[in-house]
Amino acid sequence: MIEMTMIPPIFGVVGLIAAFIIYGMVKGYPEGEDNVKKIADAIHTGAMVFMRREYTMLVMFASVLLVILYLALGGATAIAYIVGALMKKSFGGKP
Repeated sequence: MIEMTMIPPIFGVVGLIAAFIIYGMVKGYPEGEDNVKKIADAIHTGAMVFMRREYTMLVMFASVLLVILYLALGGATAIAYIVGALMKKSFGGKP
């Protein structure tokens, strides 16, 4: 019998395999005609502009919060906040 602690990693591996299979299927489809490619490129450009603006605003908010944390709770808490924020971004987490 499988231990209960092994179930989440097994589901994780199964999910990764399913995602890889679906990714391969989607990449196998043709990109479409010229109009479809132009629309997709415009959507992609708009999404990237939005993401840049969103992260700019997020950095400003996080900076203000960092100063408040430093003044209210000290340097150790501020450092922990920075490390946590960077780890969230580094490992693909979404804010």
